[in-house]
Amino acid sequence: MPIRFVCHHCGQKLTVGRRRGGSKADCPRCHQTIRVPDDPTPGAATMTASVIVMEGQAQAIEQPAPYDPALAIGGDEDFAIEPADFGFEIGVEDSGLSNAISSEARPHDTGLSDPGLGHSITASQIDTHPHVPQHDNPDLITLPRRVLYVQAGLLAAVAIVCFTLGALMGSAFLRGTDVAQAGPCKISGVVNVAEGKTTQPEEGAAVFILPEDSRNIDEQVPVDGLRPSDAAPAENHRGLLILQQMGGGYARTDKDGNYSITVPRPGKYYVLVISRSKTLKGTDLSGKKEQIARYFESVNKLLEKQLYHFTGETLVDGRKVDVSFE
Repeated sequence: MPIRFVCHHCGQKLTVGRRRGGSKADCPRCHQTIRVPDDPTPGAATMTASVIVMEGQAQAIEQPAPYDPALAIGGDEDFAIEPADFGFEIGVEDSGLSNAISSEARPHDTGLSDPGLGHSITASQIDTHPHVPQHDNPDLITLPRRVLYVQAGLLAAVAIVCFTLGALMGSAFLRGTDVAQAGPCKISGVVNVAEGKTTQPEEGAAVFILPEDSRNIDEQVPVDGLRPSDAAPAENHRGLLILQQMGGGYARTDKDGNYSITVPRPGKYYVLVISRSKTLKGTDLSGKKEQIARYFESVNKLLEKQLYHFTGETLVDGRKVDVSFE
């Protein structure tokens, strides 16, 4: 009667001749060293049901049918895997007999040997049970590749959503800041002139606020009535209306040299101040007339021979721009 038992590593059902009882061999499936049970009691036709623990579940192996010598190769001395359940057989070399394993489950051959028994086993296409763990390290977790792909896709989607929300919130914040600053912007200052070692406020100086962006200039400003030598212009002066349309402003200093101009919004402007009492000495070599000429019909007629101050300024509400002529 052959010895039937189960590999305690992987749960493979095995059959071996009585001569091999109590010996050691390598399991043809998991390649772990196993011990063949001792020769069973004569007359026993079945083996005790064994329990295999796979993935946390206990599964009972059904008791096989009585041993059929036709299932083994070469009689009592053969070592075989139960063919009814696994579809392959295994032989153990003994006394010059050649033994082989054949299967239809895996496409590779596996060589097994045990010097202590003096036999070798050759396996072909041994199946790997889907529930048998492929590693013994409890710290490792095996996941299907598609799960990793799904997780990577989710992380990328979350990153894109966060970036989009951040961009939208940032642009909304910037728009809110612009709206908060947009609106009328009041500019003021004092114009003084130096007389020897003393400084006095200048009355009647002409102050222009001109937008740096000249895209809104549809028409140049006429200069008559806006020069320091002219009488103060009326509110409906054509030159004042054009200045307002382009987003600029105009004012004359009072007796204390103060002026105040309101422009539609903060931003970059040119500030032009023309002195009433101070004249230019020599030739104007500043090169600023070309920039001023973009806004006025006749820059020479506007400036005449008077000393002037022309600078670019970033203006916000409440900004003060003081000018001193020497």
